[in-house]
Amino acid sequence: MRRWESAGAPASEPADAPLTAGEWARVPSEWFAARRDIFRGYAARFDLASITMKAIACLLTVYSVYLLYCESCKDEYYAFARALIAALSDATFAQRGSVSAAALVLAASVWLLTVLWMRRRPEVLLVDFKTYRHASVGGDPRNTAGEPVAYDRFLAESRAARHLDGGECFTAKSLQFQEKILRTSSISERSLFPPSIFREEVGQDAVLAERDSLCMRGAREEAECMMFNAVEQLLEATHVAPHEVSILVVNCSLFCPTPSLSAMLVNRFGFRSDVQTFNLGGMGCSASLIALDLARKLLRSPDQHNALALVVSTENITQNWYRGNDRTMLLSNCLFRCGAAAILLSNRRADRRRARFRLLHLVRTHL
Repeated sequence: MRRWESAGAPASEPADAPLTAGEWARVPSEWFAARRDIFRGYAARFDLASITMKAIACLLTVYSVYLLYCESCKDEYYAFARALIAALSDATFAQRGSVSAAALVLAASVWLLTVLWMRRRPEVLLVDFKTYRHASVGGDPRNTAGEPVAYDRFLAESRAARHLDGGECFTAKSLQFQEKILRTSSISERSLFPPSIFREEVGQDAVLAERDSLCMRGAREEAECMMFNAVEQLLEATHVAPHEVSILVVNCSLFCPTPSLSAMLVNRFGFRSDVQTFNLGGMGCSASLIALDLARKLLRSPDQHNALALVVSTENITQNWYRGNDRTMLLSNCLFRCGAAAILLSNRRADRRRARFRLLHLVRTHL
């Protein structure tokens, strides 16, 4: 990957003037991927144990040919072949008391056990996890983003909601429906809403809410408040530096911006430039399990030795705050809240002692 500099543009033209194809081709370039990350990628493919074993096998083969080469030893070779055939026959027909058959079976068992040991898949361990909990409900003191909203405040905000033309967003029947769902949902009045929806005062943004708060900027602020705190506290709790993470998987069903949420995390925490990032969207309530399944498959890949995977699960309701009167759409307003969870997975044997759980089984199905 290379970055093209604009220094090659003619000095007489403005800096933002578009370049022709020929000028662009002559612009000097420089590598923007860190050299250490490029070399780390090559080093990841270098398995010293595998190379050593292959070299030893080749040397032993050559050495055995050297030892066997003898013009006057043909009778011994024939005797060895007959003994080997006899041992194979005794082992096949279960001839008891045959030392050669027992040695042959033992050698086959050792070979099979060696193959099974080398083909074993690494364990996937859950080292630790953190969820975003507001400081008011016992969470980290730094978790101050989000507004715990009581039912009465929710309904007051809904009554004050206005469209850009000044018209009311909800009819009286819609407000009654929302109140009924809220009071029978058993959702705590201390659950969180993003500040883009519930401001300091009721109806603070009035007709400007759709333009100034319920927009891309407000949705990004919600994602940053939830994800950044959860990831930061997880890295602190596990004493893991960002450059140690090899895989980053982020899932959010309703908010899929460009640059992605995973790109936001990479730039915020300074993950290394060759970190494998994945951003899952539109997967619904099962997205967290799908993200775990993806991380598990990556950690079990032969290319990932002693690797860490960070899985971040969040949801974003800023731009999905429905301001209409369709009851099926109003359900999401009443039931959904904001939050985030960060999970650190590992396939390193050194993490077995401190890991909380071991991932044994995961099933995906389509209904």
